[in-house]
Amino acid sequence: MLEIIKNNEERIALEPIAQRHVKPMASLAGNPKILDRMLFKPQPFTVNDAQEFVERAQNSNPLELLSYAIVDRLTREFLGVTSISVKPNHVIPSFGYWLGEQHWNKGLASETVGVVVRDVLPEFRFAILRAGCEIDNHASQRVLEKNGFKPQETGSLNIGDQKSIDIKWYQ
Repeated sequence: MLEIIKNNEERIALEPIAQRHVKPMASLAGNPKILDRMLFKPQPFTVNDAQEFVERAQNSNPLELLSYAIVDRLTREFLGVTSISVKPNHVIPSFGYWLGEQHWNKGLASETVGVVVRDVLPEFRFAILRAGCEIDNHASQRVLEKNGFKPQETGSLNIGDQKSIDIKWYQ
């Protein structure tokens, strides 16, 4: 795994998920507005959930899951998470990200996706990534499109408890 991905042009950097991210992750991801937009999430999201995520990220095979903390490049403040997962039955890796609500509408999501496409994709030799967002999440759709992702299809995603959400998929 790359140790730290940063470029002096961006306000963010990506760094390996670590113990120091547990509490701020739980605090930011526990916000119902964040949980409502995450495709896969426990509700509520607790410190224990954050600890389990960190442990899974640290112990995962990088060919199956790559997770990075999104941090402020200068202060190292935790801002969110980005992950790429490669499911055994899928050919194309799936990509996702989230930022704490106080970091929305500042261009940080676009910077994060740009860093992943520019720096992570070539490092791990992924030729293509797939990303999905809820059909009514126009902000994430714009972020993906600004970074070269093209809409592919829409469909329902089963999220458990007999519930599903409508997703727009991009590559």
